[in-house]
Amino acid sequence: MFINVQCSILKADFKKIQNFQKKTIKIVFSKRKRLMFATLKTTCFNVMLFPLKITGRLLQLAIFAGLAAMCTGTQAQIPGTPASQLRQDIQYLSADSLEGRLTGSSGEQKAARYISRQFNAIGLQPRGSNNSYLQPFTFTAERQYTGNNRLRIGKIVLVPEKDYYALPEAANGKVKGTLAAAGYGIEGANLTYTDYHFPGPLNGKVLLINIAAPEGLKLPDEYRGQAGINKKIATAVQKGAAAIIFYNTDTTLADPDVKMGPRVVSAGIPVLFLKAHAYKKLQNAGNNPKVTLQLETRKIEKTGHNVAGYMDNNAPHTVVIGAHYDHLGYGESGNSLHTGTPAIHNGADDNASGVAAMLEIARQLKNNPQAPRSNNYLFVAFSGEELGLFGSNYFVQHATVPMETVNYMLNYDMVGRLDSINKTLTINGAGTSPGWQSLNRITTGNLNIKTTESGVGPSDHTSFYWQKIPAIHFFTGIHTDYHKPADDWEKINYRGIEEVVQYSLELINTLNEDGKLTFTPTKTEESQKAPKYKVTLGIMPDYAFEGTGVRITGVVDGRPAQTAGLQSGDIITQIDDTPVKDMYSYMNALGKLSTGKKSVVIILREGKEEKINVQF
Repeated sequence: MFINVQCSILKADFKKIQNFQKKTIKIVFSKRKRLMFATLKTTCFNVMLFPLKITGRLLQLAIFAGLAAMCTGTQAQIPGTPASQLRQDIQYLSADSLEGRLTGSSGEQKAARYISRQFNAIGLQPRGSNNSYLQPFTFTAERQYTGNNRLRIGKIVLVPEKDYYALPEAANGKVKGTLAAAGYGIEGANLTYTDYHFPGPLNGKVLLINIAAPEGLKLPDEYRGQAGINKKIATAVQKGAAAIIFYNTDTTLADPDVKMGPRVVSAGIPVLFLKAHAYKKLQNAGNNPKVTLQLETRKIEKTGHNVAGYMDNNAPHTVVIGAHYDHLGYGESGNSLHTGTPAIHNGADDNASGVAAMLEIARQLKNNPQAPRSNNYLFVAFSGEELGLFGSNYFVQHATVPMETVNYMLNYDMVGRLDSINKTLTINGAGTSPGWQSLNRITTGNLNIKTTESGVGPSDHTSFYWQKIPAIHFFTGIHTDYHKPADDWEKINYRGIEEVVQYSLELINTLNEDGKLTFTPTKTEESQKAPKYKVTLGIMPDYAFEGTGVRITGVVDGRPAQTAGLQSGDIITQIDDTPVKDMYSYMNALGKLSTGKKSVVIILREGKEEKINVQF
């Protein structure tokens, strides 16, 4: 419960009248053992307070509310309320002093200590390692090149990092062999297509492979994205390749990542990627040139920390409630969308908001004697999410409760920007259990619930899904400050987080007597075959938008959308002759376009239809 006093109070005035107010108006909330004091500034109104001998709580509240109603001005938050505690948590975690909470940094460690203190204050048992709240894990932060690296193809000498780099799957080694072009490196038992037309064995060959896919070829999921690279590596190794050199001719496809993800498996051979300018040099290398390759790198390991607290209700099953607390530091991790000089990425929404929501759920479950007790509750603040779900992946492999007893998992990632008008809360992973049918029956807060089925997504619930645990992800939507230094605490909708918390508590209560939820596998969103397209508009779509079309939440600098004058809030309804009803029809429309084409994009701007000419 919280009360707002509509009155402007100066800090100096508060100090002067604090002692007086403590003697005159005092309201005790025994559940949290907190004292909430009304602080009144005499310039707001003239009133005389007499000593009160009335002990009835209702009358005290009535007097307090009456005084509060008399006062006008800016909104002041009463210390100790859920909203003020949320604000306190988010302000601390997103402060400049934590320098962006990059996994393995001192800022991450400060954040971990803060969360540990909150767990302790709530009364949660330590559930990390060695009877502490912390669960450390090591990870490879980067690959450093030593002085003994070389790559010569024919007469062309290439320089590491400038012309090429090693992929995470690469192993160190020396290779001398012949370069053999293997097209897209695709071959499969269920495919009629193959790039391996070599007359003889490939043992000792250095395979040159395009990471893209041939135009018009329908590929199964295992050949898409990062999975596609992994599949191509596995096929090349099976064929006897001594080394692999990748390149990329698809301008709409991002070059391979250099980050060392938790699921990376060494190929056992050197695996390199040629940058675009370096690949052009190969046109002068001749046919089947000789290759001399030496890869010597060392992996730099760092330590991240999950933070875990446990509420033991002596129940047979445990509910995991989690949120990642790491962010991007100064943007050096490679995930930043900031184009300027390095700057602290405070990550207030991503994901101090999720941590604050998790902590508030813990407080309310712990302090409310009527809270559901048919499950135990394990609260986990994960690190390493931004680097590739490092912390949650480590946790499910080294769980501090038996994984077979985990009932379900609730994940909070970016819940701080609830639209106060549409109030759309997206819940991903609703297809991971029939038990999630309860999601749309809860009316707390009048939230507009939008669900997606897939249990796989770019957040920590995915690690639990792969362990066949029902898992959902709460998300209030993307915004233009995403992965930028501008994601600060002043822009957070604190009332919105409260509504997400209350909705979550009602869900937990609804599921309390349902026993262990049944897990069901889901189809990934990638299974809906998205067309291959050669152009990009450069917009940030609003994935929570439920109307017809694609609503823009931001435009990327220097891309066609910005150049043409598209704005945040515009709704794309048609591209040339193709109607745009949703994201998939939008991608189908882009799939028909090519670089250099001029198109007409029809939008709704403030309810009025406009036609925008776009040069791709």
